[in-house]
Amino acid sequence: MIPSQAEQRAFLRRSVGHQEDTALISDDLLDDCLDQALREVNQQFALQGVGSFATVSGQQEYEPLPATGYGITKVFYPTDCNYAYPDNVESLINRFVLSEAIDEYGTRRVYEPSIVAGFYQNAEYFYRLFGDGAHVMNGTMIYLDPIPSGTPSDVYFLFRKERYATVTDIKDIHVQPYYAYAQCVLHEALAVGRGALTSVNSNGGVSMRTNAGSHHLIMADRMRKRFESYLPVLMPGRSWP
Repeated sequence: MIPSQAEQRAFLRRSVGHQEDTALISDDLLDDCLDQALREVNQQFALQGVGSFATVSGQQEYEPLPATGYGITKVFYPTDCNYAYPDNVESLINRFVLSEAIDEYGTRRVYEPSIVAGFYQNAEYFYRLFGDGAHVMNGTMIYLDPIPSGTPSDVYFLFRKERYATVTDIKDIHVQPYYAYAQCVLHEALAVGRGALTSVNSNGGVSMRTNAGSHHLIMADRMRKRFESYLPVLMPGRSWP
């Protein structure tokens, strides 16, 4: 398990070579780095939650996202509110669009299965874009079509939410990316101000060049790449939310 917040601060100081330096690296600075890392881990490794709300007659827009949620991914609008083609239209499509005549007597045969599958895939694609139902707007608002009327209905939705509430809740599986991002933020902070020393002079006339700022930026980039190496692999195909 991850140690206490005080032990996390001590680890960050040691990781940048300033074990006892509380003047250059204050607790407030370290807490800012840990908070940024917590926020990034929560967003990149978010949990999926399930929520619901009741429709209001005549109301088309809803904002049901909880305070700990990041964005709505999918909405399940009641099926009895969706428009459906009459059966005769479906039969006409199946008969004349997905089949071909093979003789003068009206005998027909179904096209190659892949053609039929492609037709229904495209139909589903356009339905999801333009069909009746629920639409997610800007990740936080749900727009219902058609407009709800009559008795309220429960609408369920999926949303992304934070995984950890505090920096001491981090599980072992996310400790490495968490520390990597915290170190990245700390190195970026040290690359400016007092941490960006270019030379050190002594009373005896000895001068030493350090170029610390550039080295901190190099380490910040290295830690960011380490963090990115822990991110989930992207799916090669489009996944509908």
